[in-house]
Amino acid sequence: MIEIQYLESTENLKKNILASQRWTPNSGQTEAIAACLRQGRLFFDAAKRAPLEIRPLELYYGTSAYAKALVLAVDRNRRIDNLQQAHGVSDKSSHNARLEQLSIVVNERGTFQEFNDCVRTLNRIRPIAVDGSHPEFAFPAADSASVVGLKLSLKDIFGRLPGLETLYRATFDERENIDYVQVNGPEEGFGWCVSVNSISWNGSFGNFVTSIEDARSRMPFLRRWTFQEANALSGSSLMFRNAEPLANELDPNEIQTEKWGFTGQHPAFSRYFRDIKSSLGHLMAAPGMAGGGYYMQPINDQYIAFQSLQFLALHLLSSLVRYRPATWMHALSRSANNGRAADDAMLALIEGFMERVQATIPTFVADVIRPGLAI
Repeated sequence: MIEIQYLESTENLKKNILASQRWTPNSGQTEAIAACLRQGRLFFDAAKRAPLEIRPLELYYGTSAYAKALVLAVDRNRRIDNLQQAHGVSDKSSHNARLEQLSIVVNERGTFQEFNDCVRTLNRIRPIAVDGSHPEFAFPAADSASVVGLKLSLKDIFGRLPGLETLYRATFDERENIDYVQVNGPEEGFGWCVSVNSISWNGSFGNFVTSIEDARSRMPFLRRWTFQEANALSGSSLMFRNAEPLANELDPNEIQTEKWGFTGQHPAFSRYFRDIKSSLGHLMAAPGMAGGGYYMQPINDQYIAFQSLQFLALHLLSSLVRYRPATWMHALSRSANNGRAADDAMLALIEGFMERVQATIPTFVADVIRPGLAI
């Protein structure tokens, strides 16, 4: 986390906030932000050395410190002495809840709300620019007022976080609730493409059509995009172009069978629609990932920023460590005892999640304050 150490310097911090946020913090503000960054880094350093039994606690306190640093850096009107002291969320798990059933409820005000309302405005995707331009699409995530009273389980959260997809599928034998969407354009004639992974069609035309229907069911915005290519060599991927589908789009006579998949008719330039951003649904950006974003299955029609979901999951796990130590230790025992069934299926997923937090949260914070600094 050398980037965070760089920003702990009040001189470096002040000039970078001026460059990225267009305001200059005074000495008191700069010292407060630097203190929060240092505290976050030290908690994360401690988490690397901490045993699994207490690691969630270190990561939660570290993330809370980073959250405060970010809020103070982005909002010039905030002061460390007027930040909310409450967490802003509550553990509402039943006393005998298994790990996947641990549940959290969003309250009206607290650190979570301040952090969420900060990061929600930072959700921007950067398509692969074919013409050398640098387009950027902003998709503000859910604001805190819209999620008051929302209840989520640990499973709900993990199913919507990038980097956990494979472990989530293996753990629960079901698909995760996010899909990566690659966005390319503009090409000649203002052509744009989106590519997504799909269920395997195994060379069958009927299965191929089913894969299109499945993709459009999971990502409804694709119903406005015309099918262009299905490629089995790149992990059963589907590509669509920015044109309204014709009625005979998937007619066998309109589809060319290739050794590697299927291709559709290339739409005429005159059919291209130009309102690309509004035709991409509501994509979510992942730190350090360019070329597209994730389509998330909404929760009560809300798209919650990935960093906010990480905060919620960490609060649940830290609450487990603090207030349900017997439940946590039973899960870590990886066995059935005292009449309780084993509850260790999620342990690898939880460890994978914590590794992602350690890698992504500091990088995200550093990149907001000093874009391009994170290595």
